[in-house]
Amino acid sequence: TGIIAETNSTNTDIEMELYPHPTVGDEVMLTLNNMDSEQQEVLVEIHDLYGKKVHSELLGNNGSQMIAVIQLPELAMGIYTVNVMVNHERIQAKKLVVR
Repeated sequence: TGIIAETNSTNTDIEMELYPHPTVGDEVMLTLNNMDSEQQEVLVEIHDLYGKKVHSELLGNNGSQMIAVIQLPELAMGIYTVNVMVNHERIQAKKLVVR
């Protein structure tokens, strides 16, 4: 495992948004668009700059759009990487700044 410096996407149809960014609170909103309409398993993992997993959440979704609130009560100020996998397929990785 290492630091992901760029956005790698294997399924380019799915659009991912993360907001507010940067965040000062203890939660962020995650939006996924253009998903398949069948049932999906969405895994959200947050890693620190050293590649250590600091948060993991498994969500379910049924439909072409998903909006979820990701709770971040344990995150200190810093830069994190948010990895999203849908049905065990990596979608995107985005940077998240916590102030």
